[in-house]
Amino acid sequence: MLIPIFFKKSQVSQDIEFFSPDFPEILFIAPSLESGFDQAQTRLAHQLLKDPTRPKPIQYYLENEKFKDEKFFIVNLESVYFDDAIEKVTITSPKSLLKRIEDAISKNPMLKSRSAFLAKGAEELLKKEESSNLLKDTVITSLSNLTKESPAYYVVKFAYIHDFIENSRDKSKNYVDLLVHNLRQNDVRRAHPYEFPLQGDRIYLKDECELDVFIDLFNQEYAHKGFSLEKQKTLENGKFNYWLFRISWDVKNTNKFLDTTLNSEDFVWCSDFVQAYLESKGIVVESKF
Repeated sequence: MLIPIFFKKSQVSQDIEFFSPDFPEILFIAPSLESGFDQAQTRLAHQLLKDPTRPKPIQYYLENEKFKDEKFFIVNLESVYFDDAIEKVTITSPKSLLKRIEDAISKNPMLKSRSAFLAKGAEELLKKEESSNLLKDTVITSLSNLTKESPAYYVVKFAYIHDFIENSRDKSKNYVDLLVHNLRQNDVRRAHPYEFPLQGDRIYLKDECELDVFIDLFNQEYAHKGFSLEKQKTLENGKFNYWLFRISWDVKNTNKFLDTTLNSEDFVWCSDFVQAYLESKGIVVESKF
């Protein structure tokens, strides 16, 4: 399957913007064509697994005046990526590992069989690996000026939340009040010189659309770890919006919010931890502010 990915120089940074007219969800920035090409392949594979829409033929873009001056490259995805036919394979494994798998299956009927268990485990591992590949070599000029086109946009939000959760656990609490708002730094200084109208650890999201994506990602990535997200209050003040959530977990839950070896308590500032976490994922952070 041949899919064109268009690209152009960003007007606000040294990065390159990439997009697909066939798949509006494919919209991101990368520091180079090589990095963009790799990201495009992974993103397209994910998107087509969710929505197997066939793209327009390449000739359509070559003959369309609207795209006459646009630059693009072509991603060729093999049809096997979207083939759900069952294929039998042979694996080699220590008996001790197989015994542990069988014990897990006997305690959880949802796992069904060894094949289903191994397939599910492989899929989860591939998701983590592919997510890491999307982030590698991403350049962030500032933590506070990211846009949703950056593959690190929501990663930064969740890195902050990880620190909030670790701080709460250190105080023997099993919840975090999270205030999501749409105020930029200048708005904060002008509109709220002293305090916000709702209290909680704060992250920025631009609008309801970003909030919906944030909630979906949270539930997909962290609900199975035992973290729940519940909306408490919503407040509008002119063009400013505030959404208060509570993130909670069972007191016996020892799962880390993020899979990281970094201890957030080793950092004086939350942003220092976030920067270190991003750099551990291969992201280049030029400034935390």
